[in-house]
Amino acid sequence: HNYAVVRVIQAIIGALTCGFIFLTCEVMFDSKICLLSGIIAILNPSFIKSSDYILTETLFTFILILTIFYMIKLVKAFSFKYAIIIGILLGVGSLIRSASALFTFFICGALFFLLRKKYPCKKMIAAILIIISCFLLPIIPWTIRNWIVFHEFIPISTNSGLNIYTCYTPAQGKMFGFTTKDKNTEDAKSLKSEVAQSSFLLKKSREKIREMGFMKLFKLEIIKIMFFWCPFDWEIIGGGAYNFIYGFILPFFIYGIFIYR
Repeated sequence: HNYAVVRVIQAIIGALTCGFIFLTCEVMFDSKICLLSGIIAILNPSFIKSSDYILTETLFTFILILTIFYMIKLVKAFSFKYAIIIGILLGVGSLIRSASALFTFFICGALFFLLRKKYPCKKMIAAILIIISCFLLPIIPWTIRNWIVFHEFIPISTNSGLNIYTCYTPAQGKMFGFTTKDKNTEDAKSLKSEVAQSSFLLKKSREKIREMGFMKLFKLEIIKIMFFWCPFDWEIIGGGAYNFIYGFILPFFIYGIFIYR
């Protein structure tokens, strides 16, 4: 394995992400906003630092911005070609980050909402069916592979057990985005099958939720929300460093939601 090569490739993908952020803004806004958006993306410390990690973030972010780019293109100028591209990108994105499969339903709902007055209903339904069909194209071969390997129906990932367990047992009780390491995760590793490991941790997650009760569960969800929106970064930059770009963008984002409500 050559990790240096991977980091160089990720740096190139990161640069392309900044380019597509510029192009996405170009479809919607004027040249000044495009330039400002591109500069903010280039200076974003999270984008820069994530290229150094051998993880899915850099590639997934690129696939995500491509999806948004073609989604806006579809809204601006309807074309079944864009629907095909969106569907394939959503499928590939789901193989990179399995949780993003849920994003497909949001995309279809958003497109229906945005296009319902511009185009005939039959045309919209056809576009959504194309998106869903193309979304399944990259996933079906992987599902078949999982059946051959594990002899069970697993559409995308065998990692759901660990992900859900980590949601309810965060590191230090409040640090999300890190894999939990405790007796249960160690016991899971002793099981040979990935499916068995996932099932074991799903069972432990259910037990954990029952133990917590409603109030503790509610408190944990509040902490999750605060951790997600906080401008201090423990995951990518690390050490709770203040992400100045994120801190700069956040108030404008909130204001944007307010004026677009």
